[in-house]
Amino acid sequence: MKLLPALLIAVGITGFLSCKKTDTEALSNTQLLTKKSWKMVALTQTLPGGEMQDMFAPVSPCYQDDEFVYQANLVFEANAGAAKCNDTDPQVFSSGTWKFINNETAVERIVTSGLGIGTTTYSVTTLTETTLKLKATDSGIEYNLSFSH
Repeated sequence: MKLLPALLIAVGITGFLSCKKTDTEALSNTQLLTKKSWKMVALTQTLPGGEMQDMFAPVSPCYQDDEFVYQANLVFEANAGAAKCNDTDPQVFSSGTWKFINNETAVERIVTSGLGIGTTTYSVTTLTETTLKLKATDSGIEYNLSFSH
């Protein structure tokens, strides 16, 4: 009979220890997107016939280091990286707002100044702490954009 209380205590302690809170809470999609700026690492286009073309490799290195910033206050900025193509180029070359739509499966970006003025909707295919992958279709051409920190 003395064994039963000892077993109950042991089970209780084991149960208590296994219910310990973890220090890492899952980040929301907004936190993942706004945590740091993103650098594009790949851009492909797939033509209606299925031919895929690399659109990133031929781009000048002065564009490849540009940073894309999604802020928690729903402001979007595209910033020239350290290697500007021209010294007179503005640091922020595109800006506007952004928001998640369709249960956070897509991002709508509304560019109001600079390059690319207009609204574009991107499907979010991957969003982790280190990787962002977006997809958009325009005139039958599918664009896949990959970013990392």
